[in-house]
Amino acid sequence: TVSPVTYSVATVTKRVIIIAASIAVFHNPVTPMNVFGMLITIAGMCQYHYFKLHLPVTSTSSSSSS
Repeated sequence: TVSPVTYSVATVTKRVIIIAASIAVFHNPVTPMNVFGMLITIAGMCQYHYFKLHLPVTSTSSSSSS
C-alpha cells in the first residue's frame, strides 16, 4: 500500500515539475525567493526518498497476541 505521506510527496513533486516546465517553456519570471522555495522543496523530497529507502520499516499497529 501507499501511505498518505507518499501521495503528498508525489503531489509536491508534480507541482515542482509543472513549475519548472512553466519557467522553461513560457519563460515566466523567477525571483530569488522562488528559486529558494523550489530548492527547499527539492531538498525535502530528496530527504524523504533517502529516509524511505534507508530506514527500517516499523509496524505502527498496536495488535496484541493472546
